[in-house]
Amino acid sequence: TGTATTQGRVLAYALRDALGLGIAPVAEMSELIEERFGTHVVGQPISGEVHGICVAGGTASVILVNTGDRWARQRYTLAHELEHLVRGDLSLYEVTWASDRDAPAERRAESFADHFLAPDGGIRQVVGKRAVDAAVVGELMDYFGMSLDAMCWRLVNLHLLSKDAADELRAGGVRAVVSSANLGASFDRRTSVEGARLPPRRLLQRAVAAYQAG
Repeated sequence: TGTATTQGRVLAYALRDALGLGIAPVAEMSELIEERFGTHVVGQPISGEVHGICVAGGTASVILVNTGDRWARQRYTLAHELEHLVRGDLSLYEVTWASDRDAPAERRAESFADHFLAPDGGIRQVVGKRAVDAAVVGELMDYFGMSLDAMCWRLVNLHLLSKDAADELRAGGVRAVVSSANLGASFDRRTSVEGARLPPRRLLQRAVAAYQAG
């Protein structure tokens, strides 16, 4: 019940509880989706404004994520598509466009991704009693694997950061924020997935095993 935003938040916490995640970050979204939901995850660059594609039919499902996006956006897309899979609201497939956020189903999936990747309790635990500045925002981005825009949005909604302060951080750019937290090396390491072609993990393992078995 409630608004699409409320539905997405409630579903995110219900799924976190079911998976035993507590308020901890999700280390690898692709691994969680493949191992716990049996969904194949594929990564490859896609031109245009497409973030991801999700296809589900019968017992098979596949999520294709645009690795041309920044690594944090890729994680967000995986969480977004996971919401559609869990709710079962796909007629067959769903394409996530950069500009398509007005439909209730899309707002619900965005809210789910916000809270599944960075739950309220987890954010508050990391922040503690500190005032939220660029260094704290950088720490939160690294810990939860979220983009600057998404983390600022979460902090503003939790009343831990003013909208003006969030706008100032976004204007300064991602590099300035992660550098203030001394996390530039971690940020650079994670960008290695950008532009990569990633086959479904379980199918790759089976193919290698078959090759080794002759």
